[in-house]
Amino acid sequence: MINYKTIREQVSTYIRDQILQSKIKPGERILEQEIADELEISRGPVRESLRQLEQEGLLEYRRNRGCVVREFQKEDAAEIFFIRSALEAASVMYCEGNIPDSLLAQMEEVLNRMQDTADNGELTEFVEQDQMFHSLIVKACGLERLYALWNSLTPVSIALFMTDSRKNFVLKKQYLRHKQVLEALKSKDVDQAQKAIYAHYVKTEALFSDKE
Repeated sequence: MINYKTIREQVSTYIRDQILQSKIKPGERILEQEIADELEISRGPVRESLRQLEQEGLLEYRRNRGCVVREFQKEDAAEIFFIRSALEAASVMYCEGNIPDSLLAQMEEVLNRMQDTADNGELTEFVEQDQMFHSLIVKACGLERLYALWNSLTPVSIALFMTDSRKNFVLKKQYLRHKQVLEALKSKDVDQAQKAIYAHYVKTEALFSDKE
């Protein structure tokens, strides 16, 4: 059972990476047998991996086509960012704005790496650091279920930036927006921090709706 689960997770990671690296394009069909042959495994763990990725929101089943990579629209970005901002704002409210200095220091370190990555134009690494930065905001409240809910949106959040549905994504501009959020969090003022989080996501969502 343990070995089987390990294989399933490895297959899920493999397919997920293929999607996030745009090696499998949005709208492209995924065939169980092809994946099984490529990885030299049975179709069982592949089938379960596809179900897992469907639950994550990366895949969907279409009539007469089967399993395909989901094509994200601006409405997807609006919904995902609305939920994420609400959860992060809730975390700040729960801890009354008192984010531990140790977490603020970690955010500062991530922000510094984001600046270097922005200068180098490395999108994949920048997006990973983006996720890390926001995860620390949610971890501040110490609520495991809230964090689990936020983290369940991570695959789709990354996919939004890594697929062709992304537009106008300027790394240096995004770095500065994260810097504004961190400064607000350092103030330990709940209202100021929440407004900064919401403003950040509104501007980020605009990247997907041609408003910027």
